[in-house]
Amino acid sequence: MGRQLVEQIRDIESQADEIVAGAQRKAKDTESAIPSEVTALRKERQEALQRDVESFQADLARRTDEEMAALDRKAAWISKRLDEIEPSMVSPAVDLILKHLRAE
Repeated sequence: MGRQLVEQIRDIESQADEIVAGAQRKAKDTESAIPSEVTALRKERQEALQRDVESFQADLARRTDEEMAALDRKAAWISKRLDEIEPSMVSPAVDLILKHLRAE
């Protein structure tokens, strides 16, 4: 009976040693994988940031083009309206504007 108990204890110790060795291997594998995982995550985040920056720049360019087109249309409309002013009205209008500016 004592011999069986000793054998069982040795068997349990052996199993425990195997479990500890397996856990140590897994810990080493995990530890050695960390740098490559960090590198992969960093690369993924940099690519996502680059996509966001490119999207922002494209949107900004599109909105700028739209604003410029709107301003061009407004400038053309103003130019047309100025061309429609009778020459005899220009001098009094300029005088009125100058008088208003000097009053400020």
